Formats: sequence, C-alpha cells, structure tokens
Amino acid sequence: MANMTLEEEIEALRDADEEIIKELEDLEMHSLLVLIPKDSKNYKEEYQKKAL
Repeated sequence: MANMTLEEEIEALRDADEEIIKELEDLEMHSLLVLIPKDSKNYKEEYQKKAL
C-alpha cells in the first residue's frame, strides 16, 4: 500500500473489507497478508505458512 507506514498498513489490513482481503489472496500477496494481526477478523493462520 503506497505511502503508508508499516503501522498504517497493519491497521488498514486489520479493518479491511472482505472483498479487499479476497483480492489480495487472489493476487497471492501473502507477504502483505501476513501483517494482519491475530486479533483481527481478517487473520488466517494459513497466511503465515504461505508467506514462507
């Protein structure tokens, strides 16, 4: 996400709509999805595994 700090990216992913998360999944952007905090509704453990 352009022109955002890491903290801003994390917060944006925490609260992102389901459609945005789905699009990131479809684009296989696992290195970005791995930033989603565990206490977020968008968190999935599989992102940790796929980012490796």
